[in-house]
Amino acid sequence: MTTGVKEAARSEIDLLRDNSYILAYAQTASEMREKITSEGFKLAMKSYNFESIEDYSFNNISVEGDRGVLSGSVTFKNGNIRDITVIMIQ
Repeated sequence: MTTGVKEAARSEIDLLRDNSYILAYAQTASEMREKITSEGFKLAMKSYNFESIEDYSFNNISVEGDRGVLSGSVTFKNGNIRDITVIMIQ
């Protein structure tokens, strides 16, 4: 189960890194799409600078019901390292 959540999160992040906001939006949970337009999603995601991510990894994954929480670290192209937490909803 955790492998599927991890792959889904990686897919979403990789789309955002490639500036593929329309595809990333299409993959988001319907619950999110009901709350935000594709343009609003794009503006929100751009503020996180996904395209500046050099590498990332998840070292903790938990799944409960239809939600997965993944946490780890992100290395940006400028060398900065930050924590990352991703919540995935099926």
